[in-house]
Amino acid sequence: MAKLARSLLDASTLCAIASFSGRQAHVNTAYFAWADDFRLIWLSEPGAKHSRNVRDNGSVAIAVFDSHQTWGTSDRGVQLFGSARELKGKQAEAAERAYAKRFP
Repeated sequence: MAKLARSLLDASTLCAIASFSGRQAHVNTAYFAWADDFRLIWLSEPGAKHSRNVRDNGSVAIAVFDSHQTWGTSDRGVQLFGSARELKGKQAEAAERAYAKRFP
């Protein structure tokens, strides 16, 4: 299962990130990089709605899938549920390097 998940993450560059403001859900799309332990990395403007949501409430759900799949066949995608946080300092620098490696 992990091998298939890695293959799907390698094949896709966009993800959908659902966050919550306390009153309503919000979803956005973002380009992402990922680490071997399935941590996803994305870069966003600090003032964006989803960035504010993550700072206030780190609960997120993320979907990664190929939007060119054919109806009626076995659909493939990865759904991740957990928490996100804004990185700072050396952690942010390492995340930016991982992101730049995928998107030079």
